[in-house]
Amino acid sequence: MNSNCNTDSFNDDEMFLISLNRRVPLQHLSFMYFLDCKLDELISKKYDDISNMVQVTYGVKYDGSLIQSILNLLKSDNISLRIFSSDNIDEIINDYSRDHRFLTMASLHTIKPFTTSCLYCNLPLKLQFKEKVNVFLMDHIDIGAIFIARCCHVEYHTNSYVKGSKRYVSRQSFYNQKYIHFGDLLNMYAGFENFCGAYNDTVASVSSQNARDNVFDLKDAPLLERRLFENIWLIYSTALSKLFLSTDTEIEIPYHLSNRDERNHFFASQISQLERDIILYWSNHMLKFSCGNQCCKAIVIDGFQKPDRYICNFMQELIYSEELGKIF
Repeated sequence: MNSNCNTDSFNDDEMFLISLNRRVPLQHLSFMYFLDCKLDELISKKYDDISNMVQVTYGVKYDGSLIQSILNLLKSDNISLRIFSSDNIDEIINDYSRDHRFLTMASLHTIKPFTTSCLYCNLPLKLQFKEKVNVFLMDHIDIGAIFIARCCHVEYHTNSYVKGSKRYVSRQSFYNQKYIHFGDLLNMYAGFENFCGAYNDTVASVSSQNARDNVFDLKDAPLLERRLFENIWLIYSTALSKLFLSTDTEIEIPYHLSNRDERNHFFASQISQLERDIILYWSNHMLKFSCGNQCCKAIVIDGFQKPDRYICNFMQELIYSEELGKIF
């Protein structure tokens, strides 16, 4: 007998994979493993989703509990899985999440509230699924799943929380967050025309290339809407500026982003205070930062922002700037 076939030459990990392969082909096992890595544990029917994706891809049906047991065994034994390939896993998950035959929360983007514990009682939040959304990335659009939480009469979202029919954002809800979502992104129209046009053209181009021989229908693609993007971005930027320029720890934003009156009131109510905040921040910059003796002598602002800075008519002192010359 050829010594290469002697089972003594196999280590425990290899023997385990060989015995497992008698029931589940390694190709299927590899597929299950990488789906498990990509899908968040928060997904309630995660292993049933994996079972469905295996069936759609390979035409073989495995029980969800069997898949869970096998994957738990692989992880508990710390078996090396370098032989497995993760090719096309992202594409398969995205296609599955869009497939109307399945009612699923499976997604590459499991979008959770900005905090894992309640801001008032500090107890861990219990998350619940809210809705599926479009996730706009740099060159394509994925499907995402939004989760929210409720505790102490407060509702927690991705970048905000709602208390007493009012919506707030805090420093914690903005900093180092992977996603931006305020709630009404899918239900109203908004956006910056040039950016959205370029973005949508890029998505159409990339999608057409990926489609190859398949017919790509742009009208079915989830594209970025113009006025929607503008309103969301302006609210986000206003709140971010307010938190940057002042010592405030939170700011109220419109509860209904699709309500024009609420949005207009929000922007109008912020103008005067933002003018004071930006002037105070930059005119006192030298007190907090070491920028040299020229700091605070002049504020040069992009003309598109069109700020109003009120200067006394009787002030005769001149300020000299190398860029602008004499400034009254």
